[in-house]
Amino acid sequence: MTARKSTPKSLGPIALGGGTQAPVEMEALFTLDGVDYPMYKKVDPRAGLDYAESLANGVDPNVAQVALLKEMLPAETYAILRDRTKVTADEFEAVMDLIGKRALGASQSTKN
Repeated sequence: MTARKSTPKSLGPIALGGGTQAPVEMEALFTLDGVDYPMYKKVDPRAGLDYAESLANGVDPNVAQVALLKEMLPAETYAILRDRTKVTADEFEAVMDLIGKRALGASQSTKN
């Protein structure tokens, strides 16, 4: 018996996830110069677990925070936080405190 090679009918992209994707909900994280910068409204509980696990494993808190920021913020919000001329150290700390609490709160809500 000879194996037959199958040829795909289309070489286009493969649709995953059933087609249409729901829009990602955002909420304001902070306002700078009259512009609201958002964060994702729905926090994946794994983001908080990953953050807590990184800290528990001795990962430098600054490194763990960067990973958390990239998980929870759109690129534009992340970029403005990196701009040292726009955000003071105290403001950054307040934002990180809020994000950390949101992430850890989301991971704890899955325990119930």
